[in-house]
Amino acid sequence: MPNKVINPKETAEFLAKISKNVHINYEGVHRMATEIYTALIRGEYTLGMWREHELHPKEPTDFAVNWIFLVDSLNFSFWPDEDKEFGVTYKDIEYTGYWALCAIINRALDQGIPMCNPDYYSNLSLDQVKRIFAAHRKGKPNEPMDLPLLEERHAIMRENGSVLVKKFSNTFVSMVIKAKNSAKTLLKMVHEYFPSFRDELLYNGESIGFYKRAQLLIGDIYACHEGKGLGKFDDIQDITMFADYRVPQCLYYLGVINYRDELLRRLSAGEKFKYGDPDEVEIRGVSIHAVEQIKNGVVRLAEINNVTLPIPATSVIVDFYLWDLRRSRPDEIDECITYHKTRSIHY
Repeated sequence: MPNKVINPKETAEFLAKISKNVHINYEGVHRMATEIYTALIRGEYTLGMWREHELHPKEPTDFAVNWIFLVDSLNFSFWPDEDKEFGVTYKDIEYTGYWALCAIINRALDQGIPMCNPDYYSNLSLDQVKRIFAAHRKGKPNEPMDLPLLEERHAIMRENGSVLVKKFSNTFVSMVIKAKNSAKTLLKMVHEYFPSFRDELLYNGESIGFYKRAQLLIGDIYACHEGKGLGKFDDIQDITMFADYRVPQCLYYLGVINYRDELLRRLSAGEKFKYGDPDEVEIRGVSIHAVEQIKNGVVRLAEINNVTLPIPATSVIVDFYLWDLRRSRPDEIDECITYHKTRSIHY
């Protein structure tokens, strides 16, 4: 990424200092650091849990890397307009959101479609994408509907696939190998070659970057391979939380971040936030900084207790823990606070 753009960790620190409507509650930070530290020490939460999710690849292979690249190229903006949430039925189970995307890719693979081959998806027409990505209204399998931003997803597949075909021997594995076990190098390469991953903007006189999907791409490869082989990144500590709309919601529910009344009013009213709206930027930036503080708290607890954690304490593992926690309490969390809605290819 260009030197003029400050990285997500620095972006978050900058935003936490100037934020007006989003603030960190350090009692909540300590509470979550203790909870996650305990889960790691007891082996109740591990990197291996990534592959245990029912729709994720089960083996740490080259194919899994290409599956992850495609999924994270398209991993954005699943929230519904009004009550029109899309669903995908796969193997008699209805999935929504991110899992619906995974189901779509796996359904295509089951049908013999080479969905994870960049040469294939770089040449797909929009009509083909509409057929492959066929979805329905949640709870109404006979009522077809498209995923949000389907045309943008189509354009991204064509662009990203073409880059891999022309420059990286038709596989994202080549880029991972060229990064030489450096998450920062891989992040810079993804930024350089794939414009749709450039989650950055000018804010308050600073060029800031969140890079939610680019960092998640690295985090997913790291978790899938449990930090080994293609997933070995010596600087994985430099990857931050993946600033989306669900983890901030969970952080608020857990009392890790607080919102001022005006922001709460906007959320309660169902107001949609433009990408780059000050409140939207603050939610994402302060959430990243809060997760950094949780991670640091886990590290400190390990040092105080003179123990070696079974896996490194990273913002990646904290993010995954929070995301899974949200999945385990969806109704309770939705009743507590509405997530912010921004229609964007970035998250």
